[in-house]
Amino acid sequence: MKNVSKNLEQNSYIGQGGGYRKTNYFRVGVLMAGLMLGAGHLAWAEEALKQKPEYRQASAQEDRQFSSKIGQDVLTAQYYMDDADFSEAVPALEAALGATELSSYEKSTIHQMLGACHYKLNKYEAALQNFELAIRAGGLLPSETSRLRINIAQLLIASGEFKQGAEMLEDWGHTGGVLKPAHMEMLWQAWSQAEQYDRALPWAEHWFDAAKTKERKHYDLLNFLYLQLGLSDKRRDVLQKMVGIWPDDQELWQALDAQ
Repeated sequence: MKNVSKNLEQNSYIGQGGGYRKTNYFRVGVLMAGLMLGAGHLAWAEEALKQKPEYRQASAQEDRQFSSKIGQDVLTAQYYMDDADFSEAVPALEAALGATELSSYEKSTIHQMLGACHYKLNKYEAALQNFELAIRAGGLLPSETSRLRINIAQLLIASGEFKQGAEMLEDWGHTGGVLKPAHMEMLWQAWSQAEQYDRALPWAEHWFDAAKTKERKHYDLLNFLYLQLGLSDKRRDVLQKMVGIWPDDQELWQALDAQ
């Protein structure tokens, strides 16, 4: 059986596979549309469900194991989870939490499993609470805590807590986490949803610069944000590049002529 507190993130992220649908970005007051921030994209929670607790982990850390009684209760819950019967897994895990003298490792692991179950049951607030409790229990390794923090940030964003989730993700990056283009995309999406375009812009520019192949959506995004923030010179520059790439787009020429 594998350790359930291993990588929850698994290189997934909110907004995977897109960004926003193509919209006319050349009129004042246009809204960002189609941001792929739905909780259905939280593939990391799916990965958590595949992982099983381990009675003994090869680690120098103390108490990285389950007692026989708790291990059996958690294994029972895992069987329910394997059968996608998450509503039955929850009381089994809660019963395990009710045991006396749980180790920090046992508490952290059980709370992670509870968080994954609540996520599958669309109970995102309960999922967040349990993931946070998994950290507070103190049974995670630093790398595990780091991965869980970024997952909490993603779930906050997916739940509509754009500012809180974005700030948590930024803090993760400031404390040693490596922000990949996927995270940059998530950040500009979250700040745009919060209508804080000044905070979205740096991440949008990082996302643009990191793109190996620049697509229309990359240019449209910068054009939109420069328009919203009144950055005329930067907007003119990006429009000039866009008409060079898409010379038949009359709206681009009209927007450039209006500068």
